[in-house]
Amino acid sequence: MDWAWDPAMPIPVSPVFAWPPRPAQAAKWLASYCLALSSTVIELALAISIWWLFQPPLEVMQTLDLRSINTIWARNMALLAPT
Repeated sequence: MDWAWDPAMPIPVSPVFAWPPRPAQAAKWLASYCLALSSTVIELALAISIWWLFQPPLEVMQTLDLRSINTIWARNMALLAPT
């Protein structure tokens, strides 16, 4: 019966949220999760590269003006266009 699947109890949580803290296991878990080429890593790399390449400099963003607002709006619209 597929609808009556019963997972093993208790459901394990990642060592990042375990108490008492286990830093060695948490670091190992994070390394295995974040260093594997998964969709999470690809999306994180894409987000960082877009921010690095297309975000206006902080000096420009310190004052609220229409140019900085339009720059961010145009970037966001360009990123949403393919979807």
